[in-house]
Amino acid sequence: MRNDNGLLIDEDGRPYGHIFTLNGNGFAPTGGVGPIDGDAIADHNRALDEALILGLDENCEIGQCGFFYWKPDEPCSFCRRGSVTTWTGVEVARGRVTGDKRRTVHFARNGKRFRGVLQRDADCFNFRRIG
Repeated sequence: MRNDNGLLIDEDGRPYGHIFTLNGNGFAPTGGVGPIDGDAIADHNRALDEALILGLDENCEIGQCGFFYWKPDEPCSFCRRGSVTTWTGVEVARGRVTGDKRRTVHFARNGKRFRGVLQRDADCFNFRRIG
């Protein structure tokens, strides 16, 4: 593992996903990380969030996809407005939920429009740029 300005990179040159602590070790769902300092985890997650948002702003073309989280303004399943966030809670955009079951998330950022569907019983969703 190497550190590239805070972003932790695996032996194949790919950045780890978000890292959390599990039984005293750093763990990334994309692959185990092992013993790592908590400050390094925080720096990595911050750098990863910045890269995800920068990629959304500068590189996301119509039809391309991604993955974010939904945080409603009110703690109920029928709230229409809320925040689109990264895994660590960094706000990406304000959004709204529509549809019969209110599971379709719409949000915009820097003149780009996105749509996704909330996963059943979860606060995460896949999205696609639509305009």
